Amino acid sequence: MGTRERWIAVLNINRKTLSLLDELILELDFMEKTRLCILLFANEKGLAVPEFSDDRLRIEVYDVDGYSNELEARRDKIDTAIILSDRRKKSFCDHYTILIARKIEQINPNIHVIVELNESKNIRHLGLTNVADVICIDELNEKLIANSSLFHGFSKLYMHLLYNNTDTNSIFSIPVPDYLIGEKYRYGEKLLSEFRQDMVLIGYIHNQHDKGFIVVNPIKGKAGSELGKDYLFKEGDKLLVIAYENPEIGTRGNRIRLAA
Repeated sequence: MGTRERWIAVLNINRKTLSLLDELILELDFMEKTRLCILLFANEKGLAVPEFSDDRLRIEVYDVDGYSNELEARRDKIDTAIILSDRRKKSFCDHYTILIARKIEQINPNIHVIVELNESKNIRHLGLTNVADVICIDELNEKLIANSSLFHGFSKLYMHLLYNNTDTNSIFSIPVPDYLIGEKYRYGEKLLSEFRQDMVLIGYIHNQHDKGFIVVNPIKGKAGSELGKDYLFKEGDKLLVIAYENPEIGTRGNRIRLAA
């Protein structure tokens, strides 16, 4: 199997948000046989991007005003677009972000779009779009502060799970393997705990591409409960796991290799 390319577009990046590039590059350590192609659309002139001597990495920098043409030219390659908040727009920055999200949807509705919003009241304007993930700054701040005040050390735990390196556990979402399609969550939980003792299954994402739902720590519930441990895995579902690295859990033919 040859090397595959993964294309990610980041819009409205500047010197203050360039650290996001470092986080994306760290992901290379968790992706085998993958070349990461990153398109940076800067909202400031002369953005200086560090040089990386890694043949698994390709970085191109453009002015954000020309994002539409560049994305259109690569519409069948790009799988993820990240739209950062352009604070130059001040009170209109969220509206500008939403306009970009709608334009990307017109270019290719299959691109996984992640947007950063400043105010939670503007989330409702994304209701008619295919935006997959919304990172709302004020909502995250409020919830993180509230939880940290009730459960001391919560913010450290939160950062611990978000920080990717081989010395700490992180949360990963991985496609449900073919041998679990049609099986109950409780069966997958038991099977994976036997084969991978270095990994903890914590939930699942139902049919992500159809804007499904996320369930963490499913309840036992009644037989046939859609959200409980009797949920039947379907094509397109993903598993949510905590592990030291992005786990390989095999296919029906090589499941025996899962033993840790």
